[in-house]
Amino acid sequence: MAEVRREQQRARAAEQQERSLEAAAERRRAKEAVFATALETETFWPTTVRLDLAHPSGSKRSVRSTGDDCAELPTFYSDKIRREVQCESELEYRFLLQMDDSPSVRWYQEQPLSIEYEADGRTRLYYPDVLALLSDGRSIVIEIKPHYQMGLLENVRKWRAAFLFCEARGYGFLVTDGRHSLKELIERSVPSEFRRQMLATIEHGPTGWKVLREIRDSTAASALDMVSIVLQERLVLLSSPFRVGKQGS
Repeated sequence: MAEVRREQQRARAAEQQERSLEAAAERRRAKEAVFATALETETFWPTTVRLDLAHPSGSKRSVRSTGDDCAELPTFYSDKIRREVQCESELEYRFLLQMDDSPSVRWYQEQPLSIEYEADGRTRLYYPDVLALLSDGRSIVIEIKPHYQMGLLENVRKWRAAFLFCEARGYGFLVTDGRHSLKELIERSVPSEFRRQMLATIEHGPTGWKVLREIRDSTAASALDMVSIVLQERLVLLSSPFRVGKQGS
């Protein structure tokens, strides 16, 4: 009888382990489906997509050479690309881990390109975070940024240049924080009263955070709505100090 009980316990343990593995596999499949969908729907795809043109050619800039605290920046070893991956933030670390685990992505390269853009009468260089080649041969340039930085003037200038760069080469262009994307914010439906009050306020000149927050809270809008209006109305958002105004104001 003791042997029978032990056998039953082993069978139950094996069954429980199998269920746990199946549940974990299902979670991975669900996570991958969300990630693959985001790559597809949140990316700005060019008029003509070109396949199998992007090739890994090394980083144009090392994140280890920037900043005093670079030693604390997260890294991980990738079996997919067979080397250590450098990350500039925890946000980028989480996104690249997901990309590394995704069968939708064939390979990727951090800091892959330098793109010229104009700012304040000068030509500057912008280094997008990632270039990825998907399993179907399409290429995507990816910028990983918090959603609240997606409307900043300095970033919008870079992304306009990146969009034109990608359109000319047949690449997709994605700006994301892993949950929200630039494309989503541009297409987002914003409360009409919030839009009306915000635009009426900045008509008198650039407006600071305190006033805009009061308008946001009184109209039941969100931080995402504020960034969306900036992008949709082509407003100027500066961070130091925080203020929103019209072009040329």
